[in-house]
Amino acid sequence: MTTYDDDLRSALAAYYAGGLLAEGGRADEVFREIGEMFPFVGSKIKWAMANDVVQSKVSGEMAVAESVDFFCEVTKWMPEDEIVTYVGDSATTFSITGRLSVFWQAVHLIVDVPQHHYFLGRSSGWCVSLTMEGDMNFGFSSVI
Repeated sequence: MTTYDDDLRSALAAYYAGGLLAEGGRADEVFREIGEMFPFVGSKIKWAMANDVVQSKVSGEMAVAESVDFFCEVTKWMPEDEIVTYVGDSATTFSITGRLSVFWQAVHLIVDVPQHHYFLGRSSGWCVSLTMEGDMNFGFSSVI
């Protein structure tokens, strides 16, 4: 367990208490699943091999706000009741699951943790990644 684990759990406490979000499996287990759907190069998805990719870049003071806007914009066409899994790549050790509509409300609390962020819509085969370097990516798996 890390300090960031505790911080994220604390930030999302109301969502947990209301049954809107729940902890899932360990981060490394979810990354194995993502790796089965999307090819990786190092710790990042190789987006050139995904379908219907949307990419953008952010830097500076507005990174969190722009990441939130990107996430909401690229997923607004997905079913709001779709179950989404979130995982970070280093600072946190667990995954989080919940409906997409809840993540639209909570994403600003999540992306404040300094790590690469991955949101996976398993049933539709999509992924959003938001990196510490300011890369914002969305795409569909080419294997589903």
